[in-house]
Amino acid sequence: MDTFSKKEVPGGGVPRKLDSTYLVPLHCGHLDAVLAIVAQSAEKRWKRQDFAYFLAHSNAFCVGVADIEGKLQAFSLGLLDDGVLDLIYIATVPAARQRGLGRQLLHAYQGDPRVRGITLEVAEGNLPALALYKSVGFSPAGLRRRYYENRYDALLLEWKRR
Repeated sequence: MDTFSKKEVPGGGVPRKLDSTYLVPLHCGHLDAVLAIVAQSAEKRWKRQDFAYFLAHSNAFCVGVADIEGKLQAFSLGLLDDGVLDLIYIATVPAARQRGLGRQLLHAYQGDPRVRGITLEVAEGNLPALALYKSVGFSPAGLRRRYYENRYDALLLEWKRR
């Protein structure tokens, strides 16, 4: 499924309009649209079944941003357990970067009453991602040495509802 209807979102409900985009819940039926974004990304370590696993997980809390035509522009995969969201993956179509779509995804999680906290890992050298996370209230919570490809350190970040 590459596009989303403005009238109905799979999984129930109506997409929430955000300027010229829509915030939509994702599930395993959106796997191809998610993979289309990943294919345009530098990140290529995950396989199709990895993405399918998270989209179908019983604790999945996955959100996307679709444009006015219904084409997925950004997505995030998370697992929500006892009020804490483990943000697993977040990506944006290269042509739509620096337009606030990642911020929209993070604000969606932060604004959801079921989410009391969010944790994530980010490569220490990923300065654009670090700036985004800091701007929406994430703070350092730890370090995982040689986490990425057994070469690069990962910063552990967290956000807590106040």
